[in-house]
Amino acid sequence: MSCCTQSRAGAFLTGNSQTTSYQENTAGPVAAFWENARHLTEAELNSGVLLDVTGAKILTDLGIDVGLRGWTQVGNPTSETFHDTGITAGGILKQNVVCHRMELAPGVEVLSTFHSADGDYPACYYYENAHGQRFAVYAFDSNSLDYGSLQDWGICVAFTPGRRAQLNSLYARLSGVDAPIMAMQDINPGFYMLARKSSEGSLSVMFCNIFPDVVEETQFKLSAPCKLLSCIHGDACMDGDILTLKFLPAFDWCAVEVETLGKCSV
Repeated sequence: MSCCTQSRAGAFLTGNSQTTSYQENTAGPVAAFWENARHLTEAELNSGVLLDVTGAKILTDLGIDVGLRGWTQVGNPTSETFHDTGITAGGILKQNVVCHRMELAPGVEVLSTFHSADGDYPACYYYENAHGQRFAVYAFDSNSLDYGSLQDWGICVAFTPGRRAQLNSLYARLSGVDAPIMAMQDINPGFYMLARKSSEGSLSVMFCNIFPDVVEETQFKLSAPCKLLSCIHGDACMDGDILTLKFLPAFDWCAVEVETLGKCSV
């Protein structure tokens, strides 16, 4: 936490506009980068886990099959291809990030590929082991990423265009349930979504624009049609399962509470 106030996984999710919850027993997957992977419970391992390569190595050394069979440090990527869309995002900023060429188990599905001076190697893969535990693993060591410089957020290893959509998809694949709320467009890299489900079943989401640019009208998809109960310090509207946030100034926030008309999980 030397460069930011969040964990490495928390900063990664924030930068890619992923809703996060810090309560236990949520329906969603777990993100565990670096040493945090060592402390995962059996229940968390069974809920679907997002890992960096260091976390994957730790679990592998503990005898947990995450689909990783070997690793070699390689050169930094200059671009990334996302296999679901075939789109290649180029112009990745040169950083001192540590990435590894991962040797993978049979049955691993490579979701995106990094391109570098050392050749191509998997950037992110999905794997389900013999126990039904599901993992997604990134080739970077999260402790080497620079989370503290806003000017470096953008086209870089952690925040490559296409990363948000990849994480949106991984939420359901890892956990087996839809994300409670997903950003439908790329937003400022400091756009933080914090979610909490009440005991009555309503969902509250706080949007924080921790960035020097404003956020123009942006849409979010919920896992089911909802009714907007309240909006604090901002302007939003609900249409079925689509929430529209009208405007959010730089370094400002807005919070909404919605009531689920169908099944909405968090």
